[in-house]
Amino acid sequence: MGYWVYVKENATIEWQGELANVDIQLYTGYNLIGWTSVEKGNASVALHKIREATVAITWNESMHEYKTYIKRWSHHRGNFDLPMGKGFYLYCTEASRWNGN
Repeated sequence: MGYWVYVKENATIEWQGELANVDIQLYTGYNLIGWTSVEKGNASVALHKIREATVAITWNESMHEYKTYIKRWSHHRGNFDLPMGKGFYLYCTEASRWNGN
């Protein structure tokens, strides 16, 4: 699960609480999730960890455009960082589950 939050000006948003065990149902098609690890990952790592996922997409705030990474085609071109909490879309070819690791 992930959230996109729109604000009209710079804002600081703080989340409170503990991260519960992650067990996310991924459906065939596009899924919006957030990177849950305290260790920074990237699109390539996410697609490697979720075998059924073939495409990762995120919003590039500085360029005001979507950035896409395609498994088996991109070869690290278009790869993007995923710090904790970063939202991104995954395209899955079949239903799956993700535990955040």
